[in-house]
Amino acid sequence: RLGEYRILREIGRGGMGIVYEAEQETLGRHVALKVLPFQHLLEPRHLERFRREARAAAGLQHPNIVPVYGVGEENGIHYYAMQFITGQGLDEVLVELRRLRGTGAASNGQGSPAGTTPRSSASVLLGEGTVTTDGNYFRNVARLGVQAADALAYAHEQGVLHRDIKPSNL
Repeated sequence: RLGEYRILREIGRGGMGIVYEAEQETLGRHVALKVLPFQHLLEPRHLERFRREARAAAGLQHPNIVPVYGVGEENGIHYYAMQFITGQGLDEVLVELRRLRGTGAASNGQGSPAGTTPRSSASVLLGEGTVTTDGNYFRNVARLGVQAADALAYAHEQGVLHRDIKPSNL
C-alpha cells in the first residue's frame, strides 16, 4: 500500500524507477505507479530528475503518450501515477513475432497455427497475413512507427526529450 494506492504487482523496472500495477482505491481505477527506489534518494539529483520527469510527463497531452494522474510522496517514498495500459510492450511483441516467424507452423492466415485464434499483440500486428510475406504486416509496423514518431515529435515540440526510447517503453 502506498497512500491511496493498493499495489497489485510489479510490471517493470528501469533506471529511474520500479513500475507497479496498482488500484487507486479512492477512484476505483487501475493505474501504473512509478516509484523511485530508496537507493536513488541518496543522491539529491536523482530525486530532482524523478520530479522533473513526472512534471514533464504530466504536461503532455497526446493520444500516444500515457497521461500522468498525480504525483506524491508517502513516508519518504516518491511516486507518480499514470494510466494503466493493458497489453504487451513492443519488446514482448517482437519476441512473439520472432517465435511465430521461426515456427514454420501452418497458418490460418493471421500468423497463428491453423485451427487457433490469435491472442497476442503480435497476431494483431500481423493482421491478415504472415510475418514474412504479407503487406498488412508491413503497413501495421509502419503505423506503429508513425504513432511513436508522432508522439516523440509532439514531446519535442513541448520541450521534452525522452532519454530512454526502447521497445519496452512502447
